[in-house]
Amino acid sequence: TLRQRPESRAQTDLHLLAAACSRHLLSHRGTALTSPSYTTDQHQPTNTQQQHISRSLAPLAAAMEFTNFIRVPRIPNVLLADGPGLNTLVRGEICLTGHHLIFAAEAKEIQILYNSIDYTEKKVLPGKGVLVLLRCKTSQPLWLLLSNEDYYATLMFTIDNLAMPVSLDWLFSFCFQLRFNSDEEVQLNSVDFWNLFDCQAEIERMGVPMTSWRISDINAKLEFCPSYPAHLVVPRDVDDSILMDIAKFRDKRRIPVVSYFHKRNKVPLIRCGQPLAGSGKRLYEDERMFRSILDACPKTVTRGLIVDARTAAETAIDRGKGGGIEDSKMYFNWTVVNGAMADLRTLYDSFIKHIEAVQDTSSGSFQARLDAAGWSRHVQTALSTSVVVAFNLHREAMPVVVHDGNGWDRPLLVSSLAQVMIDPYFRTILGFSMLIEKEWLECGHPFSRRHSHFGDRSARSRDRSPVFQLFLECVWQIMQQFPCAFEFNEHFLISLGDFSTTAQFGTFLCDDMKERQAARLSTRTTSVWAFFAQQSERRRIENPLFEAIHDWIKPSSRPQNIAVWLRCYGRFTFTQEQHEEMDVLVRFLADQRKAVRHEVELLMREVEGATAEAAAAAVLDVAVRWERLCISRCVPRLKALLQTAQTKGRRAGLSCGRCRRSCLRRWPGSAKRRSHCAQACGRLSGLLSSRCVFACLSKWLRRPNTALQCRQCSRPCGAFVSCCGSSCWCWCWCWPVS
Repeated sequence: TLRQRPESRAQTDLHLLAAACSRHLLSHRGTALTSPSYTTDQHQPTNTQQQHISRSLAPLAAAMEFTNFIRVPRIPNVLLADGPGLNTLVRGEICLTGHHLIFAAEAKEIQILYNSIDYTEKKVLPGKGVLVLLRCKTSQPLWLLLSNEDYYATLMFTIDNLAMPVSLDWLFSFCFQLRFNSDEEVQLNSVDFWNLFDCQAEIERMGVPMTSWRISDINAKLEFCPSYPAHLVVPRDVDDSILMDIAKFRDKRRIPVVSYFHKRNKVPLIRCGQPLAGSGKRLYEDERMFRSILDACPKTVTRGLIVDARTAAETAIDRGKGGGIEDSKMYFNWTVVNGAMADLRTLYDSFIKHIEAVQDTSSGSFQARLDAAGWSRHVQTALSTSVVVAFNLHREAMPVVVHDGNGWDRPLLVSSLAQVMIDPYFRTILGFSMLIEKEWLECGHPFSRRHSHFGDRSARSRDRSPVFQLFLECVWQIMQQFPCAFEFNEHFLISLGDFSTTAQFGTFLCDDMKERQAARLSTRTTSVWAFFAQQSERRRIENPLFEAIHDWIKPSSRPQNIAVWLRCYGRFTFTQEQHEEMDVLVRFLADQRKAVRHEVELLMREVEGATAEAAAAAVLDVAVRWERLCISRCVPRLKALLQTAQTKGRRAGLSCGRCRRSCLRRWPGSAKRRSHCAQACGRLSGLLSSRCVFACLSKWLRRPNTALQCRQCSRPCGAFVSCCGSSCWCWCWCWPVS
């Protein structure tokens, strides 16, 4: 009907596009654009309405006609099944819009972006219809039973053309707009979420000595290497002319540049592309670059480590194609090792099998299906390789160079995990966001190719690979072993994985910074960091158990320590009520803990300078408060100790934490107090927890006014002092409840 109107082609496209956009077109987690709704029976819009829609949807209206790919907007009599067994069926209809496939029923509605659909499967059921499985990139399965083959052909025609569009402007992110609440609108609208990462500020934070290193602007216009950031940190004695020569010898012109700098050891973590050595080729300037890296380190550093993330077999194949690996005979004082990480195609196949195994509710061995998928082995390899890098940087004080073939997949994964293990800053919400900006976005990870956002459909199976998802799962595995070390929880990781694949926000579009600038994403799309900056989302992704660990963490990559991420891969198959109840309980206990810690802080201020008996009574009151937080295991022994301290009786049956000998002396009133081991007498093990914790009570009770020093915050402490050095257990203003 609209095509028959005597209007211009532009107005016709605008009418058709507005008619195809239902209220679901612009609403997905955020608030929709406030545009007037149109149906095919409306009259021509007013000038104000037309200007509003043109400003909002002009990129799409000029680029395409969605109606050309939507033969039938509604498919009736569709049954939504819970699996191939067709145990539970919900009758409804499918609505096809410009960006969403919507299943609508009386009591249920499901919206799926076309771009989130990974692949489809078909099964003909005689007498029932056609069973279609839509497997999404977010691991969501959708089983639809269509009544006939014609509806199936219509649905597949729309999905094939809109799931991976040929143009970037067709994506939903160019129509999505985030609206903040009135309370935070002024504050968040003034923040430039597209330029949160500051290279100069990060260099100052890491403490890079500018006497040995320099910032090169050779890539300021992103022409030297489009997949690298504008500013590169290189050794000071390597000028830009040498960098030009090295770029010809490195794959994708990705020269060795500093990714992270260890502030204490003064050694760098460097990433690059593979050398184009082929069969025996070498470049003097490249070898000089590696010597300059060692010279820029402290004089005590004499050797370096080169980690090739590929397997030895893959390296040999790349050598036959002109690539290869550094020869230790040419690169003196550098040790070369292989990380043995799988190639991208193997990684993708294993990921698909892993999701199918997790969501398979049929009978059989669950563990056998997971082992056959092999995804856990890739997680183990990534963690073990990252631990090697982090160990050599932090403990051995050795510079490390990481690369694979092109240098924009597995090296980013390994370097990011190593930085999470070493630097506590990257275990915070802001630091982790900066890590993704620095390592994945600035350094050219091809998100659009790896997640099939748009482009050539023939290259979809060749370039698809869940490298970024592997990074997120490895971080989740570390969180399971160190649950209190991260400021964020798994909801943050799951949301990042979903947004990177569905292209709802413009942050993860395109393959490098040069393409993002050419597409003007900062002015035409919304940043994902603006979404997480909302107060409601901030509280949802915060970890209530967060306690900063100011040292590196070393996760285990043993098979028994690798868990299945059911909260991510099984969220659409298994019920999440228990997880949600646990989240509410943990958050409630965390709030109670904060209140008790505040009371403890006020109480310890009153205790400071009091006598031993008064202090013991006050601490006994604190022990009573501990019972509210379910620390009943430690309270009885603490009560017994305090009662002994008040009555100045004998200590019977208590052993020293160092030599395990019985200490039957009077305590603390004996004037001839001596040590029966190398340490002071009176340190008791197991009073507070089962870890290596020793409460030094005798010295404090003997001289309560003496100001002792906390090992964590270096403040004067008038209470219990830790003598193990592993963590601070003194009762001062920074004392943690555990």
